[in-house]
Amino acid sequence: MNLDDQLAKYKGQFYSDNKKNTFFKGKQKLECANEIAKQIPIEKLLNNSIYIIPNCDFIYIDYPMIKQYLCPETYDAISEHMFKLNTIIIKQYGYFNIRVNLKSFTVTAAQRYSDLIKQFCSLYLNDTTQSNSIQSIQIYNRPTVMEMLLNMFSPFINKESRDKVEFVK
Repeated sequence: MNLDDQLAKYKGQFYSDNKKNTFFKGKQKLECANEIAKQIPIEKLLNNSIYIIPNCDFIYIDYPMIKQYLCPETYDAISEHMFKLNTIIIKQYGYFNIRVNLKSFTVTAAQRYSDLIKQFCSLYLNDTTQSNSIQSIQIYNRPTVMEMLLNMFSPFINKESRDKVEFVK
């Protein structure tokens, strides 16, 4: 069974066991993500959703895949994995780039994952060694509320880093 099928199976089982909320879904989504993270090894999840594009200086982040296991219990593993990957690329190229697929990302997702987003911004978009090593952050499938999201997290993003963000069609 491939990873997409496994994720669908565990998600389906979770919502079969726990009636899907019509309102106030955020907490339930985090609970589902936590259950998925308990069922599938975190290394497998990370390696299939945050990885170095082969023969390239880009780390690819696949939000549609990550959101299925993204919860406070997985934040540290995600941060450590990102750091490991950017260290590998910096050793080879002297810098790194990030490419993010934000398909299906919403304002409620930004609120739900705000602690991880703030941590990411502080590490990679503020005046740090990591932010100085980033050449660009390419965002694909830009949410319609992207400007609002950037403003929401602007205290954690310096101007030089904000200029590195590119929206790709």
